Amino acid sequence: QLEFKSHLILKEFFRTNEDKSEIKDKIINPINQALSRIFNKENGTRLELLEIIPPLEGKIAEINFKKGESLFHYNYLSAGEKEVFNILINLVARKEYYQDTVYFFDEIDLHLHPDWQRKIISHLSGIFPNVQFIVTAHSPLIVQSAENVNLIILEKGKDNQTHIRQEF
Repeated sequence: QLEFKSHLILKEFFRTNEDKSEIKDKIINPINQALSRIFNKENGTRLELLEIIPPLEGKIAEINFKKGESLFHYNYLSAGEKEVFNILINLVARKEYYQDTVYFFDEIDLHLHPDWQRKIISHLSGIFPNVQFIVTAHSPLIVQSAENVNLIILEKGKDNQTHIRQEF
């Protein structure tokens, strides 16, 4: 998946003849702004995307971050940090092509720290205001943090069918 996204970024770079600063403005900076909102100083984590080196000559892509004062390759991020980055790079890479759209995230709470579960929806909505998110989750923290949303709680009935239990 990351190889594909790196390929798209490299393809975009050569197709548009943009220089590095334009790619940084379109891809790196928006991701870093989002990472800054999600992984802020108040929770002790500051994560910054430093570079995306596309796969060339049969090599794999390199995606490097700064966390605090240390440098990290993508492979050494936590599962939650990887999940948040994967969501962000997907949205940023498609932003130009799908501006007013609907995204579906199944079990968005997987791998996320409880604090991030509480904030992920509001952060994504703030970062991508013209996007509608349809989200499933098992975590009550996702539901508790929902503001200005349409919420539907589903349950499986005795007949083994899924029914709407409650709508907000």
